[in-house]
Amino acid sequence: MLMKKRLLYLFALPVVMLLLASCHCEEDDFIDRPDPKSLIIKGVAKTPDGQPIPNIEVKLDYMIMSGIFSTKVYHKAKATTDKDGDYIMFFNLNDKEIKSLTTDSAEVGTSYSLQMTLDLSKLDDKVYLLPTDITAVHPLSEKKIFYSYYIVPGRLQKGQVYEQNIFIPRKQLVKVRIETNGTINEKDSFAICNKVWYGMENQIPEDLIKQEAI
Repeated sequence: MLMKKRLLYLFALPVVMLLLASCHCEEDDFIDRPDPKSLIIKGVAKTPDGQPIPNIEVKLDYMIMSGIFSTKVYHKAKATTDKDGDYIMFFNLNDKEIKSLTTDSAEVGTSYSLQMTLDLSKLDDKVYLLPTDITAVHPLSEKKIFYSYYIVPGRLQKGQVYEQNIFIPRKQLVKVRIETNGTINEKDSFAICNKVWYGMENQIPEDLIKQEAI
């Protein structure tokens, strides 16, 4: 009987260790109003031809990832674009957080980053090109764009104001004529690719980073 208990403890120990290592914590760290040391990100959401886009939710998180199981998320700021497409968000970073984002002094196996999220779920999917329409990377199930390694457009320091614009194109039908010297069969299929400004200016979405890593 004693031997069975010892074996049970031996089997249970790795499970307990895994549960202890697997941790996902989230915490709000918003501020009510900016102070002289606050960082401010502002911009405008619009179509490439300059039409404003309201009702885009913008969120900024500070993330700490230890290994592959432990993640701490601090919700720093959030905003929604108004009728003119404008938004502004403000947040504070302490000295330790700024150092973790601007130096290579992180602990082995630990990474620090800012994550920006664009929530486009309130946009009309019949009018705008949404993430669920883009299949060049892979089909997306959410109407959101994640920037896991968001980089502010300038030097990261307290008291700075950064401009970050957002571009979301409208859908538009395009007539295409296919010409060939061969024969077009009934079951032939064709793909047409196009490049447009999309999402946050000069930022790389998480899904593109994953694709490049494959």
